[in-house]
Amino acid sequence: NLTDDIGIVQHSKFSVKDSSTGYTLDDNSRALIVASKHNELFNDKFSNELINKYLSLIYFTQKRKGTFHNLVSYRKKFLDRKGSEDSFGRAVWATGTIIANNNIYENIRALAKEIFDKAKEIKLKSPRSKAFYILGLYEYYKKYKETWILEKIKQFADDLVQLYQDESSKDWNWFEKRITYSNGRLCEALFLAYDLIKDKKYLKVA
Repeated sequence: NLTDDIGIVQHSKFSVKDSSTGYTLDDNSRALIVASKHNELFNDKFSNELINKYLSLIYFTQKRKGTFHNLVSYRKKFLDRKGSEDSFGRAVWATGTIIANNNIYENIRALAKEIFDKAKEIKLKSPRSKAFYILGLYEYYKKYKETWILEKIKQFADDLVQLYQDESSKDWNWFEKRITYSNGRLCEALFLAYDLIKDKKYLKVA
């Protein structure tokens, strides 16, 4: 119900979409992941239509050098100069799920790969953006068994392990000084890194 011809609207007023709030890369990436997973289960026309809308908006928000805008007005004007690292990571994760989904038309997967490949050289600092990126790389690797993917997963997984070692103590087993949001993704990313690389430190920290 939140989705219109452009993508998923950011907010609603009770049960009615509030078009004045526009769109975000964050939300359309989340929606694309859901639509892709739904498509894997049912391979129906409905999920294919949603995938087209969400992927189209993600493509629209990507900048020439691979980064993304996050905030888009209802009239498709960008409301920020540069999107957040989290929204970047979610976009990579979302396009990875499309690349790995064999139910989806090849031309749709080709666009998802183009977006992903354009973004792959961006440097990240945020722990969650690195975790989201690992999730996307894990999906990408299902389709393309390329060495650079494992190298990138190892790089980001090592960063998460180092963060855990720096912040954790006997009484505090966590990556940061406080619990915030999307917490399970940090652990999930390390489980997936272990699944491909088999380094037991990833499994132990996860």
